[in-house]
Amino acid sequence: MTNIDPTLELPEKWVLIAHFVLPWVKLWDQVDEISYQEGVRRIAGFGPNLLGLFERLVFCFRCTVSESREPYPHLTPAVKDIPKLIIDAFRGILYPEDNLNYVCAVQVEAAWGPDELEQTEVWIYDADEEEEEEEEEEALFYREEWDEQRAHSRSIEQMRRIALDALEFGDDDPAYYTYAEEHNLSVDELVYYLNAYEYGGEAGLRAIRNPDIIPPDIARRAVRTIEKTLAQVPQLSCRVTDEGTAIGVYQIQERWQTEEPFLFAICQFRLSLAENQWHLYWMRKFDAWWPYEPPQKGRRYTLNARLQQLLEDEYGCFWV
Repeated sequence: MTNIDPTLELPEKWVLIAHFVLPWVKLWDQVDEISYQEGVRRIAGFGPNLLGLFERLVFCFRCTVSESREPYPHLTPAVKDIPKLIIDAFRGILYPEDNLNYVCAVQVEAAWGPDELEQTEVWIYDADEEEEEEEEEEALFYREEWDEQRAHSRSIEQMRRIALDALEFGDDDPAYYTYAEEHNLSVDELVYYLNAYEYGGEAGLRAIRNPDIIPPDIARRAVRTIEKTLAQVPQLSCRVTDEGTAIGVYQIQERWQTEEPFLFAICQFRLSLAENQWHLYWMRKFDAWWPYEPPQKGRRYTLNARLQQLLEDEYGCFWV
């Protein structure tokens, strides 16, 4: 971490139930609260409902904020505001009510750092001092198999090396499993890096690990373009959101039991500023945003080209 004095002391006497890294520092006015909190829960990797497993929770946050924000007051976060959205993402999952009976402490610190290191590191502890090690293991059992924090923790150089090695495998499926085992990877991680590199080169790897913050004027134009395009398909009811490092598209659906509306994640668009290259992502069944192959011909990385892919949905990845 850059420019942070070691003031944050992580508690040693309590049971760590989660440790993950969000590759961003978000402001209230930059996110759609529902979709943002869904993203936090996906990265944390918890199952749907762990109520009753923990006594009282402690949240700790360590943030590195991109130095490129510093000249712009509207992009400079108030440190006290960073934890609230993240903690609220776990209400109904880890704890039932947002009060002292369930969340008994919050620590947060932040400092400026390099753009490529912007992130929010999160620790969640159970403050019941009598918890035993086996109960910690029981809690971790509920984590999803896909570990997004682990996948994003490797350097660009490591991701590139893995992707270049995997390019040699072709259709030799056993080679992927052998390589993954030998290099302490999951096969999903291996294919994730391979797809990002195949579909976007160096920019594709950066876009999964440290996506660029999309400038507000570009984001507004992109949102308008996407909304206008989707409006041409009357049966689609969608919400398009500026998420800071991505433009999210969510379909408004209804739960069949209650008819309550909810947002179903469809895709993300991310922009590599140096290359002026738009990347498209689809949601895997294990809640991971996955790189989508660009068109084979023409201007492959324009927003319009990626939008056309979304509408055509050649492989059935987007629309249900």
